[in-house]
Amino acid sequence: MNKWLQLEPVRVIPYLLKWLAIGCTIGILTGTSSAALLATLEWATQWRESHHWILFLLPLGGLSSGLIYHYLGSSVEAGNNLLLEEIHDPRSIIPLRMAPLVLLGTTISHVFRASVAGMLFGLEVLAFGKFRYDGLLPCAIA
Repeated sequence: MNKWLQLEPVRVIPYLLKWLAIGCTIGILTGTSSAALLATLEWATQWRESHHWILFLLPLGGLSSGLIYHYLGSSVEAGNNLLLEEIHDPRSIIPLRMAPLVLLGTTISHVFRASVAGMLFGLEVLAFGKFRYDGLLPCAIA
C-alpha cells in the first residue's frame, strides 16, 4: 500500500479536532443564548400575567427601551436596522455589544405585549424599499 494513503488520515485528525472544537463551542454558546432568551421570556410572561396594571406603563416601557439604546448602545445605534441591513447586504461584523441590548429590548417588549414583529416587517418594507418575495412565505408562516 502506498505510504501517502496511510499518512493522509493521520494528517486530517488535527483539522477534524479543530473544527469539532469550534462547532461544539458555537453549539454551546448558541444553546445557552437560546435557553437564556426562553427563560427570560418565560419570566416576563409570568410577571406580566401577575401584574395586569403594567399595561398602563406602556409609554414608560417604550421610553426606557429608547433610553437604553440611546445611552448604552451608541455604538450600535442602528439597532435592529443594522441586523436587517447585514442580512440583506453583509459588509461588517455586528458588534457583540448588541446581543444584551436586543435581549433587554425583547424582554421589555414582551412584558408590555408590544407587537414588534409587525413593526419590523413594516420597517423592512418601508425603510429599505426592497421587498423580497422569497421571504414573504416564511414571514407568513411565522
